[in-house]
Amino acid sequence: MLNRTPFYPKRKLSIADTYNRLERELFSPWAFFHSGKPIIVTNCEGRKVQYSGGLEFSGSPREVFWRFFDPDIRKVIIEQIEQTMEDCEVISDLLETALDETRELLHEFVERVYERLADIDQALRGKGFPKSVTPRPVTGMIKAMVNMMDDHIDAVIRHAGLKRWGNVLLQPEQKQLLMNIAEAAGSLPEGKREEFFVGSDLNLGGHYVAHPGLTKKRPVFLGDIEALKKEGLINATTGESFDITPRGLAYFRHLKREAGKPIERVEAELRQYLGSAYFRTSYPEAYSKWIEAEKLLWEADSQKHLTTIGHLCREAMQEFAETLVNRHKPPEVNQDKSKTVARVRTVLNLYAPSLGDTERAFLDALIAYWGAVADLSQRQEHGSQKEGSPLTWEDGRRVVFQTLLVMYEIDRALSRVQSRVTS
Repeated sequence: MLNRTPFYPKRKLSIADTYNRLERELFSPWAFFHSGKPIIVTNCEGRKVQYSGGLEFSGSPREVFWRFFDPDIRKVIIEQIEQTMEDCEVISDLLETALDETRELLHEFVERVYERLADIDQALRGKGFPKSVTPRPVTGMIKAMVNMMDDHIDAVIRHAGLKRWGNVLLQPEQKQLLMNIAEAAGSLPEGKREEFFVGSDLNLGGHYVAHPGLTKKRPVFLGDIEALKKEGLINATTGESFDITPRGLAYFRHLKREAGKPIERVEAELRQYLGSAYFRTSYPEAYSKWIEAEKLLWEADSQKHLTTIGHLCREAMQEFAETLVNRHKPPEVNQDKSKTVARVRTVLNLYAPSLGDTERAFLDALIAYWGAVADLSQRQEHGSQKEGSPLTWEDGRRVVFQTLLVMYEIDRALSRVQSRVTS
């Protein structure tokens, strides 16, 4: 089981209870629109709707239905975020993790709500035969509400970060030095941690920092090291060596969030895609495995879970390939679930004859890419025993990100190719 904050069970129960209340007070009355009895429903803003029996669920009543619930959904989101903030007042260091847990639970809540509304809408329009009418798409509404929620949570996290770190006064080059130090420290395997050495070299124009995690000696101004020490971000053990402190690592994570580098935006977009209702419902087993690996990566003791992360990513790829095989039903497919390269190749080859040279080359490249990531996850799962080099956090980050990216590219490519072949 994943490590959770102490507030997770409380938040999960609270959101589940809230959904049940909305179902009882708001959703169910609409479900009986055709019962012949009047319905009276009031939302959180005090807006009251009342319909007598015998009306058609079309025109104005249907329009009211789809506008009626948003205030209650938004109210639940804001309340759950505020309750998470209150929970973390005594342990402020857990706020960011707890808010991410609340974000995950609210994503599920929003999807569940809109899928329930779509079911009611379809049942009422079908008049007892819901499959006789096309369900209303709700992906856009889910995305809009989730975007609002994510913006709110991100703003809270940024505000908390500024409140916590607002008194840390560093120059840009000092912040960059800390980031270099933190990344170098994190690149070493567990049990192999080393201090940073400060030396002098006239060829480098003065002083430098050396560390096994740095590819080369990094020129440094001693005043920058003193600034980091003064803020408690590094701990000088001797006059010539130092190490990064837990406070320094926490500030490093804050800087990374505030930086908003392009690659981070790409990762965020891909993660949002993987967590979307579309991906969850299309590849539920693959999603479950990958999201567990991604969460382990960001645990405080993630170094202990690196082989488990590799195992979960490998299973995610196997489940993804299994879903593709079951969906596309290619002939003479390899039935061995572990042979993901052969299985994905068989699926992609279904569409290759109908494509041009450029598109076929792209599919071939995707198969090679898939194979490389499969090897990467297997290496991680076995702790790189064959290569004799211990795993690092960077190995974990790479396998998690590349597993996400290759599933994304395969799914997108198949969607484009299918639409072109069948059009």
